[in-house]
Amino acid sequence: MTDTTSFLNVANKWVPEIRHYCPHAPVLLVATKKDLRPESGTKAFVASYGQGALQTEEGKTMSTRVRAAGYLECSSKTFEGVETVFAVAADLAMKVSFMFSYILYTLYQKCEKYFWFLIF
Repeated sequence: MTDTTSFLNVANKWVPEIRHYCPHAPVLLVATKKDLRPESGTKAFVASYGQGALQTEEGKTMSTRVRAAGYLECSSKTFEGVETVFAVAADLAMKVSFMFSYILYTLYQKCEKYFWFLIF
């Protein structure tokens, strides 16, 4: 939440790479260092880096722009939102696993004679 360059690299570098190597993987955009937000009393600390803290609206806009499955904020220092991040990530992983299993089962039903190698 304090590094503008890192934030911009989400759309320019990281998400395109993920989409290239894992085109069907859901992307969860997580903003870290929430404890360094100006309203948490660390405005001077963030200003010392020469950058302003990113706002929630900017993160949600980026999430929509890169077609992420969601946007969350957390702080590992205060543990605020960390449990939510892991819960949402696990939920996304389970949904993807279920969808993949369903697709594979549907293909098997339609083309059973070609899927002999999947039968144990």
